[in-house]
Amino acid sequence: IDSARQFLPVPAMKETIRAMAYSKLNALHWHLTDTASFPLETPSQPNMTRHGAYGPEEFYSVEDVRDIVAYATARGVRVIPELDVPAHTYAGWQWGPEAGLGDLVTCASGWDQTELHPWAGRSLEPPSGQLNIANPHVHRILADVYADVVQSFGGPSMVHLGGDEVIVGNDGSFVACWNATGSPVLQGVRDNMEGCCAGGRADKHSFYNLWVNFTHRATRSLRAAYRAANLTAPDKILQWGGTGTGGEPAIYNMF
Repeated sequence: IDSARQFLPVPAMKETIRAMAYSKLNALHWHLTDTASFPLETPSQPNMTRHGAYGPEEFYSVEDVRDIVAYATARGVRVIPELDVPAHTYAGWQWGPEAGLGDLVTCASGWDQTELHPWAGRSLEPPSGQLNIANPHVHRILADVYADVVQSFGGPSMVHLGGDEVIVGNDGSFVACWNATGSPVLQGVRDNMEGCCAGGRADKHSFYNLWVNFTHRATRSLRAAYRAANLTAPDKILQWGGTGTGGEPAIYNMF
């Protein structure tokens, strides 16, 4: 269920869970965040909710999440939270410059094609945005968000890290982000961050390696959040996979 692109109040979430129970469906994959919104209370990083919710009442508090999870558990439904990264990110992450942390997202734009930097050419749908994984503050904030999610959801047995449709591209492709001239992530490739990118921007493996390093770091942060809460690590940590047909140089999926 996608409550990132369309906010669903708690009663609507419960209605879905009831329907699942009646139909003997036992796993609710909850797509919580996307470029359009970050509708989740994260006490350790309140700017995420402040800048990411559709409105002052359109977000899920810690109590809301616990209520939904308890309601689902009582009906035999497992809730699998997904916070989609490193692509599909904008809302909730745009406050970095005013906090002195630099850009937390890159390739960001709104819904309007008449803007100075319209979304078309930067993403597959509006609004656009991907994490600036060359900014070290991104990893710290994401670790805090994971810790809050683990606490709110009570240590879910399965977590989804997202991982689909990372826009890489180049200056000649129909859409480009990480490998567009001027991108801070491209600078990370040139700096060979964590030994990712010996082949430079012309080698697709540079960006796959960069992404793999990010995913390993995100996974370690998630597992650390479970340990800090004295909870059993999840049975599975999910990552979107591609079809194997590839999409380079524009769109990358793990496969």
